[in-house]
Amino acid sequence: MSLLDIWSRGLRLDDAWWEHADEHDKEYRRNIKTRVNLQFNAEMLQLQLIDAIFDNELIAIGVQELPTAGTGPEIIPKFLFGDRPEIDWQKSSLRAFGYVYGGIRVVTPDKLKEARGPVAVRPGPRGRPSVENQLDEVIQDLVQAGRLEGISQKERENRTRVRAQELYSRLFPPPRPSRMAILKALKRAGF
Repeated sequence: MSLLDIWSRGLRLDDAWWEHADEHDKEYRRNIKTRVNLQFNAEMLQLQLIDAIFDNELIAIGVQELPTAGTGPEIIPKFLFGDRPEIDWQKSSLRAFGYVYGGIRVVTPDKLKEARGPVAVRPGPRGRPSVENQLDEVIQDLVQAGRLEGISQKERENRTRVRAQELYSRLFPPPRPSRMAILKALKRAGF
């Protein structure tokens, strides 16, 4: 069985939070009478699902859309579930740390063991995702506009930071990008 087969048999996020809830939580939810309490309970069960994925009790498989498009389902690195990711439960998608995954399905770890042959598991990156490509694009944009010539290195750094925050606001909230990342990118560009 391939990872694609396992993915196709998994549960979408909007079904998984209920299916993987324990019976006590399900019974409690069945007895709730108000809409506000139902919504609160659903959010709690959804958070429990996210925690179970982060703790490797469940596995999330999806198709990477950003920063680069994937070629098929892959195991989503658990660190993306660690810091309140932006999840669209109906679309079964996730956005966190500059990554976007769609078509997410949830399976138990034993389902992966059923796979015949190697399962493509991309090791999760350590730390923050690299921003080299985005910074290189920002600097190229500034070079083409003639905004980096004849100024001090400090002013190049400031202009690069401002432009990076304009183009990639989610990836570079203030005070990012860091001074070191900018200086490395400027060095790669010959400044």
